[in-house]
Amino acid sequence: MSQDAAQESKLLESTTETVLVKSVEMPPESIKVQGYDFNKGVDHNALLDSFLTSGFQASNFGMAVKEINRMRAWRLRSFFKA
Repeated sequence: MSQDAAQESKLLESTTETVLVKSVEMPPESIKVQGYDFNKGVDHNALLDSFLTSGFQASNFGMAVKEINRMRAWRLRSFFKA
């Protein structure tokens, strides 16, 4: 085997080991990743809530939506108390 072929084979093996990592069991308290079901029609509040379980980036967006809603609810309560 030539040196180039050996390097290519080593690179392919390394890449395969890096990309095709063996899956591990998720902890029982993990949130199941599940997107919005558009077969139920479009409910904008439910759609925004679904971002919490749509994957890493969407989950962070979903947490931001939840926090904004919490802040808005607090502001409205404070406003209407007076």
